[in-house]
Amino acid sequence: MKKGIILLIIAATMGVIISACGNSREQDSEADIKVESSQAEATESEREPESETTEEVKDEAKFENISEDELANIDEKLNSREYSGFLDKGFDRLEDIDWKAVFYDGAGISTTEISEREKQALKKELHIEELYGDVTAISRQDMSDFILSHTGYETDAKELAVDGTYLEEFDKYYFIHFDTNYVPFKCLSGLKYGDLYQVTLQFDNSNEEDWANKPQRLLTFEDKNGVFELKSNIIDWSEDSDSEQSFEVDLGEDGKAWLYTYQGDNESGAHINIVKNGNLVDSTDTSRTWGDDGWIMNTVKAIGFVDYDIDGNNDMVVIGDTSNGEKILIYHHNTEDDADLYQNLYTINDELGKYVEKNVASSTISEVRKCLMNEYESSAKDWKAAYKHIIRVFDIMGNKGEYKTEYNYDLLDIDGDSLKELIIDKTGYACSLYSYKDGHIICLMDSWGYGAMGNHGYEYVPGKNCLSNFNADFAGLIGKQYYMAIEESKLVTPYWSVTYNFDDKNENGEPDDDEIEGNTFEDGVGETLYYSDYPDLSEDDVKRKIEELSSYTYEYLTGTKSKDEIYAIIDGSK
Repeated sequence: MKKGIILLIIAATMGVIISACGNSREQDSEADIKVESSQAEATESEREPESETTEEVKDEAKFENISEDELANIDEKLNSREYSGFLDKGFDRLEDIDWKAVFYDGAGISTTEISEREKQALKKELHIEELYGDVTAISRQDMSDFILSHTGYETDAKELAVDGTYLEEFDKYYFIHFDTNYVPFKCLSGLKYGDLYQVTLQFDNSNEEDWANKPQRLLTFEDKNGVFELKSNIIDWSEDSDSEQSFEVDLGEDGKAWLYTYQGDNESGAHINIVKNGNLVDSTDTSRTWGDDGWIMNTVKAIGFVDYDIDGNNDMVVIGDTSNGEKILIYHHNTEDDADLYQNLYTINDELGKYVEKNVASSTISEVRKCLMNEYESSAKDWKAAYKHIIRVFDIMGNKGEYKTEYNYDLLDIDGDSLKELIIDKTGYACSLYSYKDGHIICLMDSWGYGAMGNHGYEYVPGKNCLSNFNADFAGLIGKQYYMAIEESKLVTPYWSVTYNFDDKNENGEPDDDEIEGNTFEDGVGETLYYSDYPDLSEDDVKRKIEELSSYTYEYLTGTKSKDEIYAIIDGSK
């Protein structure tokens, strides 16, 4: 990035970024820099940086290059736990700092000294029997003081989304994790103006494969007597990207974002990053690197978005050249909270992509859209057409020649409203459940597996909006019963119980060798614990509700109709 641009960003930082925070303490900057407000606001991380600037920056001589020795000291300090949580996520306003990232590794103020009483209270709050992983704690006051000293933002930590578990009894936040979010960076260069610094950081781990997710960034901070007060962290996602295949995109219900494409070669495939509010929300590979028919996509030629499953979220289409000819990739927009935004169907089921490749007149986004959507686009676009369309998609994905996956279908009354739900069942393996609302398919279950790992399948009570699932762990020594319901177009689990069919002497939630001996599932020597997502309910209230739910007569959630049979039922429905 050019020096004039850096000076401009520093000027913008001095002029506006602190005033954007309502509770920030007064700053005593002495910078004499003239910048138009519209340019000062142009530090948004997703905007393309201008190659030149015509703005007048006074007293440019007062900006100094940071010496190698001082840069090394800054490098060491920023890579400590105290500051490392600020580096990986971008922000151009203090309100946009990812506090979960800042405090995940403790920020240098956490403690592992946690009393037994605190541990018991934490397990009760989280509805768990044992604390696994590392547990750290930070007092609310320490957290609030840290925020003030390291950002100038005066606030109560309770007002921010720090993503820890807060226990009011102890006035602390608790964090449980099995890993670290530490990312090493190296200070390449920097400028300073008095106590105001801006340094260019580069990802500093050449052995890590996800280098494309860690482009250079500009970190701006003020040195307050040895404590760095952070102002902004602007990530340059455009670095090394292909400008022809990088642009703003509409994700559908997830809003707009920026897509950046990084072309590859015959050794490393092309790579796609999707960035929202200055931060990475999805990182997608374009190559299939396993199996005898593996290949690498070295050049992306076109990218587009099609809501092929009509759920309101735009799915991604990528067309490119590979070491095995031209390929069309279909990426499903995932709606599960704990998964990547886009699932590469070539890692799950590549039949949809193969079908498109065989049935398009030319390899263009418009032809792909026509191939996927033409039958639905010419239909009445009601619930019948939507259900038939998603059935068609599954039928295409299951078409594997002699290994064709046989899906079974049915219309079931789950919640008692006027519209029946659609079940798509790969019998004995996985099932999906759909509803329809406001012109969109609603995915309630997305290929939920069963038939293995102690999962016997899913059941429902017709018309009662009640579903259940039983899991047997440790050969039945632990039984987990879940009760689900459809709420606001999602399947939630408000109640569940855990039965221990052994004497858990050390109360670690698992059967140890001395606890298993002589016990069988039928012995039932343990206890049943009852849980709920409704914190206002007493333990007795939860137990009574679960006993009520368990008394219902359930039927298996499964499909029994072929594609042609379910089409006929849908067409004949009112």
